[in-house]
Parts: sequence; structure tokens; C-alpha cells
Amino acid sequence: MNVLQSFLLIKFFNNYEIIPFDVNKDYTTWIAKNAPEGLINGKIVIIKDVIISDYYSKDGSYSGIEISTQRDEKTYESKGFIFQDNIKISSWSVIMTLSE
Repeated sequence: MNVLQSFLLIKFFNNYEIIPFDVNKDYTTWIAKNAPEGLINGKIVIIKDVIISDYYSKDGSYSGIEISTQRDEKTYESKGFIFQDNIKISSWSVIMTLSE
């Protein structure tokens, strides 16, 4: 993912491990390894056409939420934020489209 922050392009990468959904459950957990924040733990809940994910770092200094709404078969609109020590460090609103 590329992020433009104060006119600087910042790249960061996450390595996600998403636990498969149990039968008849609309939620699961995930873990990500991210360079600045370290180990991130999160939960995903699916409510109809919306995916809600909350997350936090192991030491509790980072936390955030992302909400993705399916617009159509190939498109999601995603909005979210991340805090560090109770100070907002980033927020976003993006449209993600599956490419052919």
C-alpha cells in the first residue's frame, strides 16, 4: 500500500494471518506483522455487505478500526483510522477495485 502523507510517499507492508471463519459464525481473528507497529491482533466481523475490523498492537500503543462496504461485485469502499498512544496518526477513505 502506498500512502501520501505530508507530500511524502510512504510504503508499508503487512503480512496477515487470518483464522478461517468457523461454521455459522460471522467473525474471526487475525494477526499481522507490521514493521512500525510490530505484532498486530485484530477481529473481523461481517454484517451483510460490510466488513468491520478492529486491531491493536501487542503493547497497546497502536489501535484502529477499518470499515469496508461492498459497492458491487468488484468494488469495496474502505474507511478507517489508526491511533498511537491516544493520538490519531492516520485516517483514510479509499475505493478498492478488483483488476482484471
